[in-house]
Amino acid sequence: MKPIYRSNGHRDYVSVTSDDLKEAAEWGKFIYDLSHADGRKDRIGNFPGHWLRKQQLGALAELSVAKALGVPWPKRVNQSRTVPDIDPDIEVRLIGVDRYGLRVKEKDLDDWRVVGIVIEKGRERFPYRLPGWCYAGEARRPEWLMNPYDGVPFWAVPQDALRPFSLLRSDLDKHEQQSLFDMPMLRADAR
Repeated sequence: MKPIYRSNGHRDYVSVTSDDLKEAAEWGKFIYDLSHADGRKDRIGNFPGHWLRKQQLGALAELSVAKALGVPWPKRVNQSRTVPDIDPDIEVRLIGVDRYGLRVKEKDLDDWRVVGIVIEKGRERFPYRLPGWCYAGEARRPEWLMNPYDGVPFWAVPQDALRPFSLLRSDLDKHEQQSLFDMPMLRADAR
């Protein structure tokens, strides 16, 4: 059965400040310039500056999710795509239209948590909706596989199939507590 793509209506939001917007725009420009330093050119875009805007929106998405989680934004330069956007294992994906699914890519490791954030065109200064997240491995279902315009295939997870964003914070807290427990100085058997 073909999935139905629509907003799941989750009411988790994050707001950013003017300074956050400026920081994300500057980082997006830095990443854009870095990616062109070796002579690469933009693919054909919808308008002049399309690919720069995509880099800046990607930076804004990462900053916003880190802020919503209360964790540092590492501002990674990761052209090899071998580490996630936010520690310990969070990959952030921009959802550009409110009803679209969360994209999971082939390169995403199965145990990465892929988080969606809705930032629609023309609403870059509004609070952003966080429809949820999933483990990348859970997304690899045949009915969610898409390959529009014979481009790079991806899985589009319907928003109704996502875990609520609010559960991610508690999941991270558990991970942090487990990491502390695993430190030799805190383990009872290490004495």
